[in-house]
Amino acid sequence: MRKLRLWAQFYQREIKNRYLGSLSGLLWVFLHPVLLLALYTFLIAGVLKARIPELSDAQWLPYVAFGLWPWMCFSEGLQRGASAVMEHAGLLGKIALPAELLVAASVAATFTLHSLGLFAIVMILPLFGFRFF
Repeated sequence: MRKLRLWAQFYQREIKNRYLGSLSGLLWVFLHPVLLLALYTFLIAGVLKARIPELSDAQWLPYVAFGLWPWMCFSEGLQRGASAVMEHAGLLGKIALPAELLVAASVAATFTLHSLGLFAIVMILPLFGFRFF
C-alpha cells in the first residue's frame, strides 16, 4: 500500500513537471504526433505516391495514425523509463526507495498522456470525414 501511494506521488509529479508546467508542454503532447502524421502523409502519400492496395487514398491517414501513435508512445516510454533513474539519482542517493517506482511512474505518465492524444485523434478524424472501418 505504501509503494502504491509513493508511485502515485511520483506519477503526479512526473505529469506536472513534464507536461502541465506550461501550456506548450501539454500542447506538445498533441501537436508533435499530429505534425509527424502530417509530415508522413505529405512525404509518403504526396511526394512518394505510395499506396496501400487494400485501402483507398482517403483511408491512409487513420491507418498510419493507429500505427504511428502507439509506436511513439512505446518509444518515448522506453526512453523515459531508461532515463528515470539517472534523472532522480540525487533522490535515490538520499532516500532508500525502490528505483522501479520511478521507472514505472515515468512510463505510466507517458502512456497516459499518449492515450489521451490517441483518443483525441479518434474523436477528431471522423469530423474530417475519415472512417476507421
